[in-house]
Amino acid sequence: MALRSRTLLVITDTPTACQSVNQLLATATHLRAIETTPDQTTLTLLQTPCDCILLCSPMPNPDALKLISAIRALSDLPLLLLTDVDRATYAVDAIQHGAQDYLLLAELTPDLLITRIERAIAAVNRSSAQKHARLWASEWSRRTGPLPFKPLSSHSVCCSA
Repeated sequence: MALRSRTLLVITDTPTACQSVNQLLATATHLRAIETTPDQTTLTLLQTPCDCILLCSPMPNPDALKLISAIRALSDLPLLLLTDVDRATYAVDAIQHGAQDYLLLAELTPDLLITRIERAIAAVNRSSAQKHARLWASEWSRRTGPLPFKPLSSHSVCCSA
């Protein structure tokens, strides 16, 4: 089965980090990377359709956390932070600011990066679909009364006997 073509926005001000990411993605012909700098992120996001954001911030950087927050204000796209910082507090900060995943550059393999990208995109797509279904059910109830069936939760589907 052919994988769907994806466009990735790679944000970095460190050329070596971007080269590392491009090398990791070289085997994934369905992934196309567009590079930008932190200063150009907003403009690039507004002008370029993409499926996922990779923020390469090799060193602990408060500006990276601010950038994650700024991206979240503009977009719900999946965002993965790629870094050399192996500290739990930095990872927690990144997730709290809106990153979906936190990956150490030193531990990345092509398969791991591609898998994490696809999972992040799938999670955002599921969340969007669930939000759309809730809005539809709410609008249906508003117009016609209660739904003629009880909506299934994802828990009841995967955990029922």
